[in-house]
Amino acid sequence: MAESKMNRKCLWYYLIAAVPVMCSLFIVAKYSTNIMIGDEWDGMLLYYDTVLKEGLSLRTLLEPHNEHELFFARIIFLLLLGPTHGNTQVFMFLTQALATVVYLLYLKYRNH
Repeated sequence: MAESKMNRKCLWYYLIAAVPVMCSLFIVAKYSTNIMIGDEWDGMLLYYDTVLKEGLSLRTLLEPHNEHELFFARIIFLLLLGPTHGNTQVFMFLTQALATVVYLLYLKYRNH
């Protein structure tokens, strides 16, 4: 009996923990568009233009943009640009997937 009660408690815990993940995925699925706005123009597209003109180098990867270091974001952008044809919705879903992984790791290790 106690084990069944504990299993139900765990099930409720996981269902409640899934609510923020499902809400964020729903928002991205419903309201995202494949249009670059704001910093995506100069942060990513102009960066891509620079890479095409000057070539890829460690300097171009490490160059700050608006006082932000975008090293990993630029690598991911360059890796996904060809297969996704620059579809910004793919980048939004990738961001949600990474946020979900971080959230799940937090839930797993928060008591340790």
